[in-house]
Amino acid sequence: MPRRAKGEDGLTEQQRQFRDTYLQTRNARQADKHAYSAQCMLDASIRKEAYKLLNNPNIAPTLAAKQETAQLKHDITIALLTEMLQDAFNMAKTQKQSQAMTSAAMALGKLHGLIVDKRKDVTPRRSIAEIDARIRAIVDASRSERDGLDPDDRRVTIPGYGTA
Repeated sequence: MPRRAKGEDGLTEQQRQFRDTYLQTRNARQADKHAYSAQCMLDASIRKEAYKLLNNPNIAPTLAAKQETAQLKHDITIALLTEMLQDAFNMAKTQKQSQAMTSAAMALGKLHGLIVDKRKDVTPRRSIAEIDARIRAIVDASRSERDGLDPDDRRVTIPGYGTA
């Protein structure tokens, strides 16, 4: 089997692809699938290989360095945005604009994870009768398929629900 060519960083092309995909997705299993065309492998095997790659002596240091660089960029961005929002707050305060002050304060809170928008529950509400009817339909359909019977020919007693 021929040796794979390594670049200046000591990584093969597939290792480089793994590293880059991992840095983008933060998902080692997905990065392994992408870099090594592992679509036919079992999920457990992919996880095992991905773990090995994360700890590979050639990949781990470059991952750490890239993550550190990304973290520094992230910190600078957060710090810059924080400073800008504090300036906006102070300017609004000097001009006695309470709405602008509130907006800047809320943005600061959201930026630092102190304020989280509420999520709206969009699950449709159903009555007990609708739920019972759906359960009966599913039970009847599965029994009729299994037994080869018409759903109206079978009556089922479900504990706590009576005859369906």
